[in-house]
Amino acid sequence: MTLTDKELLLLNSLRQNCRSNLSKLSKQIGLSVSTLFNKLKKLEKNHIQKHTIILDYKKIGYPIRNHFIVKPEKTIEFKNLIFNHFNVNSIFLVEKGEYYVDCLFQDFKEMDDFINLMEDNDIKVNQAIHIIEDIKVEEFSGYDVDTL
Repeated sequence: MTLTDKELLLLNSLRQNCRSNLSKLSKQIGLSVSTLFNKLKKLEKNHIQKHTIILDYKKIGYPIRNHFIVKPEKTIEFKNLIFNHFNVNSIFLVEKGEYYVDCLFQDFKEMDDFINLMEDNDIKVNQAIHIIEDIKVEEFSGYDVDTL
């Protein structure tokens, strides 16, 4: 489904601040509040997975962030163990049965315990990447805002 320029502007505005009120958005985008409300409902149904925030993990006590590329021996056990683990932020299936796992830790011992848990459960850690600093996070818009 192709999005209109106004819908793209709405999505971009919401990505910048998902708490913006409709009257402010209406002025920015040039649509009435009721039209904007209808477009938002349509986008929520078809395009928006969830309204969320981006946290500063260091400020809430999780200064260590690692990404792991892992290959589990047993997918079902991997999902049961890792999918709901409190240190896991995101998981992506990448290729050849490998997963990209984004994790947050309060300290290096917690990270080491997590790595040992994976290894003890036949989850091979192919690569561990320590994230030093977030440079750009969740800013994809799919178009050049200046051309609309």
